[in-house]
Amino acid sequence: MTVNELIDKFADAIAYAEGYYVTSSRAERNHNPGNLTVDTTGTSIGNDGPFMVYASPDDGWEALKKQVERMIDGTSQYYNQTMSILEIAYKYTATDALAWARNVASRLGVSTDITLMDLLSEKSLMSGGIILAILAIIFLFRKG
Repeated sequence: MTVNELIDKFADAIAYAEGYYVTSSRAERNHNPGNLTVDTTGTSIGNDGPFMVYASPDDGWEALKKQVERMIDGTSQYYNQTMSILEIAYKYTATDALAWARNVASRLGVSTDITLMDLLSEKSLMSGGIILAILAIIFLFRKG
């Protein structure tokens, strides 16, 4: 998976775990799909309690994707790509970290113990496994 694909997919999974896709949820009302409490882009227009409020969904998505980008590229002071989804959950949410991690992992179709680094290499591992399977089939047919 490319870095940009991971940013998009992980941001979507966070939004799912944060309830953004539920009509009238706090995340949806605030145009803040990640329920961010820190403005990563400088575009928030206010607060709703500890949560940032953005003028548009686009601004909120941009801020969330910036947060995920920092998780991956090592510029976050809280997260890094060697952390599992569950480890991220314990820092990201003040509510039920295990439930949050399960929601994120479920949306991604992975387990809660997978790391961001594992997700980055997932595509190459899958294609490598396909190549090995094809080579094994060719070998078996040549032998038989």
